[in-house]
Amino acid sequence: MWTLISSKKFNQTYSGPAELTEFEFSIPLPDQVNPSSLANNMIDSAKQEITEQGGKILEVHVWQDTSPTWETLYYVRLIAAPPAGVSSRIAWAPLVWGAIIAGIMILIGLGIIAYTVTKAGQVVEYVGDKAGGTGISLMLLGGVALGIVGMIMLARTAPYVASSVESVSGVAAKALGK
Repeated sequence: MWTLISSKKFNQTYSGPAELTEFEFSIPLPDQVNPSSLANNMIDSAKQEITEQGGKILEVHVWQDTSPTWETLYYVRLIAAPPAGVSSRIAWAPLVWGAIIAGIMILIGLGIIAYTVTKAGQVVEYVGDKAGGTGISLMLLGGVALGIVGMIMLARTAPYVASSVESVSGVAAKALGK
């Protein structure tokens, strides 16, 4: 059973971006003579690492679980202000890479479509010459059939896509407190 053993707040006048760091660790049975001092050493080293990198510790919350027989579990939540200029670069990086990857995928898709259209045009010309004018109608029927199959597949997967989008937006709304 988790018990809050420490909750400290620092720099409460700070206004700006903050980062949450959570970690869990355990102290096994041989070191159980004084587990709180070992836990404090671990937490102090994490706080020291954050401050060495230029961050400011805002809050430290520590929970302890002594119910396991062979170990004591600790859960630590640190809230810190990032070093100046770090959070803006990190926040934009996934968006930039997402745009780059999407652009590359669009170019590859357009290339595949262009290649397919040119090859289909060559097939239509070849079949049209051999089939006595019925090549275009056969290709048209093939394209319509392919479109129908695509729409059936889209109709079958649409409820799953909609439910997954709703569940993701529901989780996001809960996380944002809306």
